[in-house]
Amino acid sequence: KRKKKKEKNNYNDNEIQNTITDDNNDIKNIELTKSFGGNYNFNDKSQGIVSIFQKESKETIEKRKNLSNIHIDLSKRKCKLISTIPYDIDKSTILHHPVRPIWNSEDSKDFHEKKEQLYFQEWQNKVQNQYTNIDSIIPFENNIDVWRQLWRTIEQSDTIILVIDIRNPLLHMSPSLINNIIDFHKKRLIGVITKIDLVSKNYYNQWLYYLKKKYPSFYAFLPFTKQPIDEDIDGGIGGVSSRQKRLKKKPVKNDSRVENMIKNIIETCLEGYSLNSKLIIGCVGLPNAGKSSLLNSIIGEKVLSVSRTAGHTKHIQHINLHDNIYVMDCPGLVFPMLQPRYILELCGIIPIAQIRETLTAIDFLASYVELERLYNLKLPEWHDEGLWSSLAICESFAEKKSYFTSKGHGAPDIHRAGLEIIRDCVDGAICLCFHPPNNL
Repeated sequence: KRKKKKEKNNYNDNEIQNTITDDNNDIKNIELTKSFGGNYNFNDKSQGIVSIFQKESKETIEKRKNLSNIHIDLSKRKCKLISTIPYDIDKSTILHHPVRPIWNSEDSKDFHEKKEQLYFQEWQNKVQNQYTNIDSIIPFENNIDVWRQLWRTIEQSDTIILVIDIRNPLLHMSPSLINNIIDFHKKRLIGVITKIDLVSKNYYNQWLYYLKKKYPSFYAFLPFTKQPIDEDIDGGIGGVSSRQKRLKKKPVKNDSRVENMIKNIIETCLEGYSLNSKLIIGCVGLPNAGKSSLLNSIIGEKVLSVSRTAGHTKHIQHINLHDNIYVMDCPGLVFPMLQPRYILELCGIIPIAQIRETLTAIDFLASYVELERLYNLKLPEWHDEGLWSSLAICESFAEKKSYFTSKGHGAPDIHRAGLEIIRDCVDGAICLCFHPPNNL
């Protein structure tokens, strides 16, 4: 039996290896880069598990920079920014996240890994070839080892928490992920809506109503923030500095409001389960959604590393919560979606190190938010027409902050200024909120 099994595995391994080799000849010639910068070598295993994205070409970057002098469309400020479903929900297309191929316990580990690699390459190439053109690319995770963390978390967990940033919930609601968890794996899925302190109560209630109606298959939608506030806030009132001061305050220890939210989340996860049996709670979601902050509050102490950098966590982490109850923190993953890159940058999903051009994101942000008022900026003298552009905003901000380049006779550092404005948006000092669609 051992001999037959070994011969079968050797045959299957060779067959899959040949298929992978042949398929590599058809792979689109693209350049990949690590999430924190630098080229990635697939043969160097010492690099550990890192996020890998497709690198934008210099031509694409320059095209966008040339549009930076166009005046900002201020008419959009009178309208609400409405969220759209950023995923291709047509099942006939291939824009979905990669799921683990069905495996057989009789086959070898190497056979499974090669089978997964073949499937992943095919999926990766289809997404890149169908949805990537010379002017834009869809940023998504290109490292199969990071996706494997998601596969294991879903398979091993009994209940799964999907972490959702309240500022743009639909960005975090991948239909293929939801269907895979609920329909295929038959797991309970709970949506935890984070960062509710950044928005008004009315805005939160609107999204809660929408999500409950739109996604009835979820077991529950629950709120969470580590910094609750008593007063109702409005993102359009006050400057950036006042919101920065509030955000920098350390959370109150033993805050009863946080404890009640955590208690409600844990009790919802445990409903219907016996405390004598082993229970694993998995936590999944996009980068920078607040997974580590949520789990640190559930655990009661800072066990997980929390960073403002998107995709900071890269390995599954198992933590014992109580007796037979465990929690798993899955690394954040960027799903392929039909959404402009600058939206992902402003929402903190793309790492700051990956942003090579900031003016497009600033143009979109300034179309809906009065950046010149929030930062108390003055229009540069060279702008004769008296109208703001993304370039004018970044230059004015750089001069105010005394950000100058070492080259070019000390010109204003436009890129550094743009990165800081984007970072303020990611942190919540600038409140960019997408309202729910009016289609219910």
